[in-house]
This record gives sequence, structure tokens and C-alpha cells, in this order.
Amino acid sequence: MTTNFMGKDGFVWWQGVVENRNDPLQLGRCRVRILGWHTENKQSIPTNTLPWAHPLQPITSAAMNGIGETPLGPVEGTWVMGFFRDGEDAQEPVMMGTIGGIPEEPSRGGDNKKGFNDPSVAYPKTENVDEPDTHRLAREEAERHHIMSVKRTYKLNDVPVAVPPQVPAVISNQVTVGFYDRTTWSEPNPRYGGAATGSFNDKVRSTYPYNHVRAGETGIVEEWDSTPGSTRIHEWHPSGTFREIQNNGDRISKIKGDDFEIFAKGKNVYVQGSCNITIKGDVKTYVQGDYFLEVDGNYYESIRKDKITKIQGSDVKEVTTDSSLSVKDNKKERVGGDKLETTIGNFGESVGLTHNELIIGKNTITHLDDYQTVTSGKTIFLGLKSVDFASATNLNFGASINYNLYVGGVATQDYAGKSKIRYRVDSHIRYEGTEFVHIGGNTSLWISDDDNDDTNAVGPIDRTATTTTTSNTTEIA
Repeated sequence: MTTNFMGKDGFVWWQGVVENRNDPLQLGRCRVRILGWHTENKQSIPTNTLPWAHPLQPITSAAMNGIGETPLGPVEGTWVMGFFRDGEDAQEPVMMGTIGGIPEEPSRGGDNKKGFNDPSVAYPKTENVDEPDTHRLAREEAERHHIMSVKRTYKLNDVPVAVPPQVPAVISNQVTVGFYDRTTWSEPNPRYGGAATGSFNDKVRSTYPYNHVRAGETGIVEEWDSTPGSTRIHEWHPSGTFREIQNNGDRISKIKGDDFEIFAKGKNVYVQGSCNITIKGDVKTYVQGDYFLEVDGNYYESIRKDKITKIQGSDVKEVTTDSSLSVKDNKKERVGGDKLETTIGNFGESVGLTHNELIIGKNTITHLDDYQTVTSGKTIFLGLKSVDFASATNLNFGASINYNLYVGGVATQDYAGKSKIRYRVDSHIRYEGTEFVHIGGNTSLWISDDDNDDTNAVGPIDRTATTTTTSNTTEIA
């Protein structure tokens, strides 16, 4: 029977140290110095003459066309175990696995004459001497790991939460205690949760052998912790970005750089409880389609600087109950087209100082009921053209003290019916032309077209003088 055939010539296994992992074929091969086959003397057997050892991949990896896991793991200085595919010829080593231990001294690879060490003097690291090669996070040494130190140092505390505005000028404040008080929230403690700084529960700390840790050379870490009472999933990046799902189901995501989320289709978000968002910088929201906002409760908005809104289409708003507006300083309103304002009930307007109104076109005011204007100071009606006062029924002018009527041109009084002018005290009517009439308490005086002022008649007591519109005659009523 043929024995010089792979698999029939005996199984030769070995143990050695990886001295080079930079495989030019990028198959995950490593140059391994094997005990009993290679000497420690690198002068006689340099690293670059060691055979390339192939990695043996698990059955869960296809090892074909990039399917499966990348066969990388050992570093320079790693102890590995394997066998020779070619048996006693010992030229085709295969790595089956790595072997950890407890380093007693740091790497001596700087001495180029001695093998079985990391030539780059990187491993084992000085800080890991005299402790197991198992990751500290997998053992009960988590608090000594720099990840825990960084997390505790840069833990975010007392993040302020938005509060509703107080607008007592238009609405009464809420009576609920603490409704307007500023509240805060803090980042939970790493691993153990809880918001109080520096506090954690020793009874639920991760313990060996339940925490499965996967770590990279630059500090990337994954934890799958199955410790009873402390079940967690943790991902860590050396920049400080991490994601952790704690035992109670809380998830902490902390991004030290920028965060980008891209969804090729839709995204649905459901928050069953409260949602607090605090943004220290600017926020820009660009919606290229329609935007819907529905609030079943109250809606509060506080803007401590300016608010600028531009609507290129129509602005439609319906308020089913009351609407209140308080402007502390000035308010400007401009309507480029028509403006229609309808008030079904009463309409009140109060102006503390001057009220100026400029109407370029016509101004028509129609009152279907009484109309009253009360002015505590002067009232001036000034028209650059005609000013008409008309009434379908009665038209009354009254003054509690003086009544002055001045006409710069011709004055015409046309009475279609009977007219009566009653003077309750002495009255003086002066015509700057050719007529002067003075009506005293008991005296009626008149003048014709000359400039003489003669006494013509004396009226009876308690009678009122009336002037006809057909002649210069004053009659006693």
C-alpha cells in the first residue's frame, strides 16, 4: 500500500511562532518558526526563509471567491499550532489554531539573532505582561481598560430639555407645578446603566467566562456579553464612537464624528414614550415633497431671536376657538392684493398713540346699524375735494360749547322744507360783504345792501328772529 501520499503517511503536528504575516498572495498565510524544525538562530534560518503556513478555516467559511470570513487573526509573536500536509517533508505547514498564554516578558524581537519572537517588537505589549492574553473586557478587569476610562471621562451629563414659553400677555400660565421648569437627562453609565456619575452596580458586572470579546489591533472591540443579569452587546471604535445595548434594553449610540443615514426607500419611526431632542448647533430640514404635522395635544414654540417665514403659495389657517397675538414692538403688514376681513361678532380696536390710515383709492364704510365716533381731543375732517354729509332721515350736528363753521368760498343752504334756527343766547352772525345781521335777546337788527348799521325793529321778548331766503328781511317768529 502506498504510504507516500497526503493523509496516508502519518500525521505530523507542530507548534510555533508567527514572525511574518504579510502574505504576498493575501491568502492569510504566515511565516511560522516551528519548534523542533527550526532553530532560534535567525542567522542560520532567517525569517524570510521560513515556509508559509496556510490558515485552516472553519466549516462556516466557504473560503471561495471571498465568501465567508477573511482568514486573518494571528499577529507577529502569536503562538500557533498546526500540521504538515506533506508529513515528514515538513514544507507545507497548515495552521489549525492559535494558543494564548501569560507573557512573562515583552517582545525581544529587537534582537535579530533570536527567533520565536515578534521582529517588530510590538507583541507582547509591556502593559500586558504577567496577565492572560484573554481580553481584559472578557475578564473581570474591565475597569482597568482604557475604554471604560474614556467612557466615564466623556460621559455626557445634564443635557437640557426644551420648556414651553410663558406668554402672560395673551394667556394665563399653566398652574401645573414644574410645568415651565427646565429638566435634564444624562448618558447612562457604561456597561451598568444608571445616570448618576460614577455609580454602577457591582452585582451585575461582566464576569468570565460569559463575555465574548472580539478585538482588533487598533482598538476596535465587539462584546457579546452573556453574563447573567448583565446581558449586553457593545461595539467600540477608537475614535470614541460606540453602540451599546444594556441589560435593561437601553441602547446608547454615541457618534464622535459626523453621522450619515441614507434610506433608499421609506423610514418609519414609532416612539411610544416621550422624545427629547437637544441640538447645540444649527438644524436644516429640507422636505422636497409634502410635509404633514399632526399634534393631538398642545403645541409650544419658543424662538429667542428672529423668525422668518416665506410662503410662495397660499397660507390657509383655521382656528376653531380663540386666537391671541401680542407684539411687544412694531408690527408691519403688507398685502399686495385685496384684503377681506370678516368679524361675525363684535369688533374692538384700541390704539395707545396715533392712528394713521392712508387710502390711495376710495374708502367706503357701510354700517347697517348705529355708528358712533367719540374723540376726547380734536376731530378734523379734511377733504382736498368735496366732503359730503348725508342722511336718509335726520342729520344732527351738536357741540356742548362752541360751534364754528367756516366756508372759504360760497356757502349755500338749500332747505326743501320748513327751517328753523333757534338761538338760546345772544348770537352774532357776521357777513364780511354788504350784509350784517345781529340778533340780540330782544332785538332784531338788519341792514340792506349799503354799509349803514341801522336799528329797524324790536322783537318781542322770547321770540326768535328768522331769515327768509327770498329777501333781506328779518322777521320775528
